[in-house]
Amino acid sequence: MSAINGDTITIQNGQTLSQIAEEYGVSVAAIQAANNLKGTNIIAGTELIIPFPEPEFSNDYTNNKLDKYKFSKKEIKENSEYSEEKIALANSTNKKLKDQVARLTVNKKSGYVQINLKQDITADELKELYNIPDGILKHYNDLEFEWKDTGDEAGHQYKDWGNPTFYRGESVIVPPSSFEYLGFFRETWEALTR
Repeated sequence: MSAINGDTITIQNGQTLSQIAEEYGVSVAAIQAANNLKGTNIIAGTELIIPFPEPEFSNDYTNNKLDKYKFSKKEIKENSEYSEEKIALANSTNKKLKDQVARLTVNKKSGYVQINLKQDITADELKELYNIPDGILKHYNDLEFEWKDTGDEAGHQYKDWGNPTFYRGESVIVPPSSFEYLGFFRETWEALTR
């Protein structure tokens, strides 16, 4: 995962920040933030990071896996309230990196947490970043990759074996229970013991 998701360009003679912003479809403020610029003066020959424009996402995103679940209005409301709590909890640690990788919203059709990706990321990286248990991504989303049998007597297949890459602009949905306190405490403990 890169620190800033964007392109690096070399400023040419006569270019202005507003021209560059218009050419790349991003705001002047976004370029300033990515490069720690206070004003709009730029010097030819220096390099600028041009962040990718914010991808657009739909809160109505759903998939065939979730279509099999029928949520009543009451269930969606309860799921949404729980998801809001879990989103706040998930974003309370490692926020800067998480903000670069994804935006968490509540999916309007289920009330579950929708992870809207701002950059490319593998399933394993996404699970590690948000402490998502194995198998959740596969179970709740239409993903074409194989599972590894865990070898237990019940024949469970929790391990996401293929480790696919999710791409910028895509979304995945997970139930709010994926963001349990154990993950928050583990992340906090690791941060304190570094």
